[in-house]
Amino acid sequence: MLVAVPYFLAANGLKMLIEDGGSAWLSLPLLWCLVMGLAFLLLGPACLALLVRERLRKRVLVVRRDELRAPRRH
Repeated sequence: MLVAVPYFLAANGLKMLIEDGGSAWLSLPLLWCLVMGLAFLLLGPACLALLVRERLRKRVLVVRRDELRAPRRH
């Protein structure tokens, strides 16, 4: 998620260059920076959620495995 910050800073710099009379071709890298920034901003939390889900799933599997291996007391 923090990876998106440099992309937005670069987009802001490009926007300022365009507004100060820079080439219209600078709009292409500006658009690229915005798309990449949004992608990192949106996919960051999604990846974290998937990572947490997978770690919880593995923990449940380990607990179940340990329960099966442990001798039962009556």
